[in-house]
Amino acid sequence: SDDIEKIGVYPVITADEAKGLLLSGKFVTTVYENMPKEENIAGVELVYRNGYYDQTDLPYYKFYVELLDTGRDMTKEAGLKMYGAYYVPAVEEEWIADLEVWNGTFN
Repeated sequence: SDDIEKIGVYPVITADEAKGLLLSGKFVTTVYENMPKEENIAGVELVYRNGYYDQTDLPYYKFYVELLDTGRDMTKEAGLKMYGAYYVPAVEEEWIADLEVWNGTFN
C-alpha cells in the first residue's frame, strides 16, 4: 500500500529460534493459562501484527498452541480442542529494546 512507510530492513530469526524464545517465556499472548509444553505447539506462521496499540507493523511468529485448561468440559466431551495464539518477535533480539518485558502478557 502507498500509505505504509518503510523504516528499515531487519534480520529475521528462524521459526526454530522463535520456538526457543517461546519456550523460555519470551512471548505475548492474551491466553490466560501458562504456556503449555512444547508438544502442545500445533503450528506456526509468520505474520505482521498491526493492532490498535502497535505503532509499527513488525513481523512476529504466531504460534498456535493447544490449550489444556479450557474450562469448558463440553468442548472436551465433544472431542474438540481449543488453541491459543502466542506471539514472538521475528526480528533478531538485538534489534528489540527491552526483550525482557516479553513476559507472556500484553504491555
